[in-house]
Amino acid sequence: MEWYKINKTWIGVVAGILIPLMCYSLYWIFFQRNVQIDENDIRYLINKELNVNVFKMCCGTDLILFYLGLNKKLTAFTKGIIASVVIYALVIAYLTFFSI
Repeated sequence: MEWYKINKTWIGVVAGILIPLMCYSLYWIFFQRNVQIDENDIRYLINKELNVNVFKMCCGTDLILFYLGLNKKLTAFTKGIIASVVIYALVIAYLTFFSI
C-alpha cells in the first residue's frame, strides 16, 4: 500500500475522531442493546460515569493508529492523531467536570 497518500494531517484528525466513535457505537450495539432511553433524555448518556469511562477506553484505539503512523513514518498523519486525542481530551474533560 502506498502509505504516503494518507500522510496528511486532516486525514489523521478525521481517522482519530471516527475510529473511537465507531468503537463506541459497536460497544453500544453489542453490550447496551437492551437499555431503553427516551429521545429527550440525553443527560443519561452524558452523566453516566460508566459511559464516559467506556468512551475513554474507545479513545485508546487511537494508539493503534498512532503506532501505525510512527511505524510507517507518517509524520503529518501522526500529528493529526495527536490533535484528535487533544480534542477528545477536551470533550471528556468538559463532560466530566461541567456536565449538567
